[in-house]
Amino acid sequence: MRERLFDLGLWLLLCVPVLLKSDPNDGGSWPEVVVGVALLGGCVAVSRRWPPVPIAVVVAVSLSSSLELFTASYSLALIAFGYLAGRREEQTWAALWLFGAVAAAGLLLTTVTHTSPGQWFTLLLTLALAVVAPWLIGRYVRQYDRLVRSGWELADRM
Repeated sequence: MRERLFDLGLWLLLCVPVLLKSDPNDGGSWPEVVVGVALLGGCVAVSRRWPPVPIAVVVAVSLSSSLELFTASYSLALIAFGYLAGRREEQTWAALWLFGAVAAAGLLLTTVTHTSPGQWFTLLLTLALAVVAPWLIGRYVRQYDRLVRSGWELADRM
């Protein structure tokens, strides 16, 4: 029950920036908002079972909006899902492959669209600060919790 309440709160929090961009004068539209809210709901729903999937979905939606990966609507979601993936996932290889694939896809898109290499650098910077850094913090918290738990188990055995 507690996990479901946490997921519901997370979904509501992540939907706020998407809803704030719904104003057509800000460049948003209601169909984009409906799709964004639905995608975020799906991402929250699968984030416990498959932690890298929400990162991939939010990155794809952000890349469809901007080649620089930085969008006001999905920046909070990138940070949150990056942290949760680091916190929840046992293996690191899937996330590392995903980060490499995003960097390669960004380079490919920059080359295909003939945009400046500065956009790819911005994509890498956004990826590093909004996804990889929270993922590393999540990994650290996970390892710290595991260390504390094993310390208490050792103390109980003694």
